[in-house]
Amino acid sequence: MNDLRSVDSGTYPIVDTGQTTYYDDLGNVISAPASASDSLYGQDAQHEGNPPSYSVIENGEVVQDHVTGLYWTQSVDWDGVPGVDVNDKLLRTEVDTQVQLLNSTAYGDRSDWRVPTVKELYSLIQFNGIQPRPLASSGAGGEFFLDGSVFDFSWGDTSAGDRIIDMQVWSSTDYSSTTMVNDSSFLSVNFADGRIKAYPLAIGATDKEYYAMFVAGNPDYGINALRDNFDGTITDAATGLMWAQADSGLRMNWEDALAYAQTKNAEAYLGYDDWRLPNAKELQSLVDYSRSPDATGSPAIDSLFQLSAYDQTAEDFNALGDYAFHWSGTTFVALDGSDSPDASAAVYVSFFETLGYFAGDIRDVHGAGSQRTDPKAEGALASGDFHGPQGDYISIDNYVLLTRAIQGVPVPVLPPAAIGLLAALFAGAGAAYTRRKSVPSNEA
Repeated sequence: MNDLRSVDSGTYPIVDTGQTTYYDDLGNVISAPASASDSLYGQDAQHEGNPPSYSVIENGEVVQDHVTGLYWTQSVDWDGVPGVDVNDKLLRTEVDTQVQLLNSTAYGDRSDWRVPTVKELYSLIQFNGIQPRPLASSGAGGEFFLDGSVFDFSWGDTSAGDRIIDMQVWSSTDYSSTTMVNDSSFLSVNFADGRIKAYPLAIGATDKEYYAMFVAGNPDYGINALRDNFDGTITDAATGLMWAQADSGLRMNWEDALAYAQTKNAEAYLGYDDWRLPNAKELQSLVDYSRSPDATGSPAIDSLFQLSAYDQTAEDFNALGDYAFHWSGTTFVALDGSDSPDASAAVYVSFFETLGYFAGDIRDVHGAGSQRTDPKAEGALASGDFHGPQGDYISIDNYVLLTRAIQGVPVPVLPPAAIGLLAALFAGAGAAYTRRKSVPSNEA
């Protein structure tokens, strides 16, 4: 089906992940699958989005993002001493003070600096990164999950007792519930380990410190503009993506998820034949951080979407003994125990509580809206295992929410009878469609 007309996409253009290498489900590098009938066709590298484009301006103080219209402070070094270390971490109160200072002094010739939302931070992530071993003494062999040629970033300060991946950055996005052992938390992007998770604001009576980046420009970035097309699809005018309204209903491993998209294309699902797995950044764009199963009794996504598992919490897990996330087409690369790249995992986004076995119980350890990774297929880890310091639940068989790229807001070609029916519906009491903005709670 061709789009009848379109308008320009909105103010939430998604920067491509930068992933150009193809992988199989065991993590081996492979040649690009040539056609939709080939296994593993349709993964992230197969679809190029808006390529990252940055300039360092204002004497090196500022990075301009030409895709998003955002401006970033170039460094996380704020203590006045050259080099990034734990002394550059800030308390949240100090972050707010730093924003005031940046604006009062017109840092980088701007006066609209703010603490970024988690969606603004995530615009910077690139999945050509490689996660080092978390307990390694150096980042050797690892690669940051952002452009280290334009940003002054670093590995964690192991000399001060941090892990090599302890480079969490402040966002303004507070979690609407709690994590771990009832900890008030916020959502952060970690460019050292390539993930989103919730981090505690305090441990006991001690407020936590984290690194800080500040953003300016495009105040609407990260705000969706969703429209129900009343044909089983949802259009996001802000990102220029169309989505299937309902997910796959069935759970599957990563290779089968890629094949599922091609099966749907062969049958012209919902009238289109160019569906695909979203990349990690596209999938994360749908998260509504004002929602969570505990706080709102709903997944962290607009209620226009129909997810198979509606409200997944620790209580649901204890009742059902099972759990699942939503796959992206993006492979995740990490160094294994012998410091060799391991690409056997892929990225998922959790619209539900992200569970782990921690402190003797099943808990929400990372928060709804987190971005983590699952093995692409069973191997050393099997579905139902718990893994890592927070006992992350391993699912492997996850749901699929399909997407396709558009040039703007599509109006599908309809038969004359349907056009007449819609005209009658629109007459009189007003528009018979729903248009919503999904606004994270800290952006309202």
